[in-house]
Amino acid sequence: LQLGFYVQDEWKATPRLNLTGGLRVDVPVISDEPLRNPTFEQDFPGFRTDQTPSGNIMWSPRFGFNYDLTGDRTTQIRGGVGLFAGLPPAVWLSNAFSNTGMDFLTIELSTFAGDSVPNFSPDPFNQPFVSPGTQPPANIALLDEDFKLPQVLRSNLAVDHQLSEGFVGTVEFLYARNINEVLFQNLNIGDFGRPVGTTPDGRPDYGGLRPSDNFASVILLTNTNEGRQINLMARIRKQLGRGPLPDLFGSIAYNFMDAEDVNSGRSSRAISNWRFNETFDPNGENTATSDFEVRHRIVGDLSYQLRYGPGFATTISVFYEGRSGSPFSYLVRADVNGDGFRDNELAFIPASANDIANPDNWPAIEAFINSDEALKEARGQIFPRNSARAPWRHRLDLRVAQKIPSVKLQNFEVTLDVLNFLNLLNDDWGQVKFVRFDAANLFNFNGYDANGKPDLSLRVRDSNEDGKIDREDVFQVSDLASRWQIQLGIRYSF
Repeated sequence: LQLGFYVQDEWKATPRLNLTGGLRVDVPVISDEPLRNPTFEQDFPGFRTDQTPSGNIMWSPRFGFNYDLTGDRTTQIRGGVGLFAGLPPAVWLSNAFSNTGMDFLTIELSTFAGDSVPNFSPDPFNQPFVSPGTQPPANIALLDEDFKLPQVLRSNLAVDHQLSEGFVGTVEFLYARNINEVLFQNLNIGDFGRPVGTTPDGRPDYGGLRPSDNFASVILLTNTNEGRQINLMARIRKQLGRGPLPDLFGSIAYNFMDAEDVNSGRSSRAISNWRFNETFDPNGENTATSDFEVRHRIVGDLSYQLRYGPGFATTISVFYEGRSGSPFSYLVRADVNGDGFRDNELAFIPASANDIANPDNWPAIEAFINSDEALKEARGQIFPRNSARAPWRHRLDLRVAQKIPSVKLQNFEVTLDVLNFLNLLNDDWGQVKFVRFDAANLFNFNGYDANGKPDLSLRVRDSNEDGKIDREDVFQVSDLASRWQIQLGIRYSF
């Protein structure tokens, strides 16, 4: 439950200037609490499993203005600044209720290292334990007692200008800063969540240590103020019924985005949000490109309406979107930093054969590096999270709408939509390529030699069977989003 209170006032300061001020107060109310685990408190002093952020008040003031520069609404300047909060991330809060170590235990069995897997037992009281008479360590998810729901400080400044009869241009700048953003940390690695050293390639080292053998992962949900977003948008819009060709209307817009965060929070589980956040330091507050950033985006639409007869009208529309591909990271398939997992390690990108333990592997590695600009820029360092990009996406949709009058003011509308029209013309057009889970395993890792050089070998295979191994081999084609579709619709308005 979240209680919200809001007050707002609008003031016409001058005939040209309107001011708006407001204040919103949100109070999360959690009527229950997770079970308390005394054993956990002994192993992790200062932390408890039954803490919730209930009653932590969020204050969100905001201010906005609109100024008519010329007095005839030809040019308007608008903007504002304020704090904003969304709906509470209930699923992340709920993790603390289902991961106290008191409710249930999870047993994971695999054939890793050649061990055999016991037969499945449907009896919950007769499960195969690793050692008879012992219990497997439980996963813990807990909430910082001072945790606050995420907020963002957002400001914008925009200009709308009547370019000519029927044409309106807009330029807008938006800046947002994270306030109380979510942060996931694992307290049961290294020295109670702190690194114990540095690896030869320069990343924090948690040494493969687990402070408490009574528990597996201990994920703390807390806050960080790191992360920001910058947007710059320009748009030209042609209005219906005005200017030359009054039956023609549409718009074209370009948007630039630069967004950074510590954790993009793409999972519903605390352990997954921490484990699959490919970052320089799994417990740090290192910002990098957000999973949700669309660096460049161009959108356009154009429609022409032909009216004839008593109430008949045919509208033909074209919609286009071109956008940068999704960001992704290159990983090394190994537990390099000793955090207990081998699927979240950013790859070290060697600059030359002298940077790796086995120079014989260099020709294949160098060829792959040269196939991706992001890898070439990362030579000699840990690959920055999400600094690589999938290919651009292009989509063109067509729509024909036929309006047919009925009795009185009622009418039928029959629509025909061709989605992803480019793919209808050519199977290779309109494709959406992506990297699974936004992470590509680039290298195998077999430890360091006596000089601290990593023993790396290329892990990528020739998946597209074109006779060479390069960046194209890490992509998959989205089956549904890359297909053309045709749909027919009928609507009756009365």
